[in-house]
Amino acid sequence: RRPRPETERRLREALAEAPPEPVRIGVLGPLTVTRGAEPVEIGAEKQRLLLALLALQPNRTVRREDLVDVIWDEPPPSCLELLHTYVARLRRALRPADLIATDKGGYRLAVGEDELDLLRFEALLARDAYEEALELWRGPALADVERLRQHPARLGLAMRRAKAVLAYAAVADPE
Repeated sequence: RRPRPETERRLREALAEAPPEPVRIGVLGPLTVTRGAEPVEIGAEKQRLLLALLALQPNRTVRREDLVDVIWDEPPPSCLELLHTYVARLRRALRPADLIATDKGGYRLAVGEDELDLLRFEALLARDAYEEALELWRGPALADVERLRQHPARLGLAMRRAKAVLAYAAVADPE
């Protein structure tokens, strides 16, 4: 009926703790995941690749079949189960944020511009804040994810960056 004093103390401490820092994902350069100033370990290569694929297409459902096609050259018979396992591990790593949603037929990285640098870049471009948008870049998009080097979403992002550079140059030197 009444909690023990030790349990009561722990509950008070837990309730008094500040909420955890938000998770931030960076794709405008090498793939990074941080919580506050601390890096978040997101696991092995295939899990990093999965996160990178979802982050390139934020807030859009990426079909399981498309994920499998990029993650494996020759998918094993258990590829869908492995994909589910990778998603579960990423969810654990990104907690308490619930950033990976399961949608019919696939997965979606549910993020805002405060959580993903790509969305911040696009929001700044929409306001013609070219200089600030370009300052977000830390190198080529997902520079450390070799498997995505020729992926259409990554190439499209590189094109958006190039257009932003040209637009910034035109604004900076209108002649």
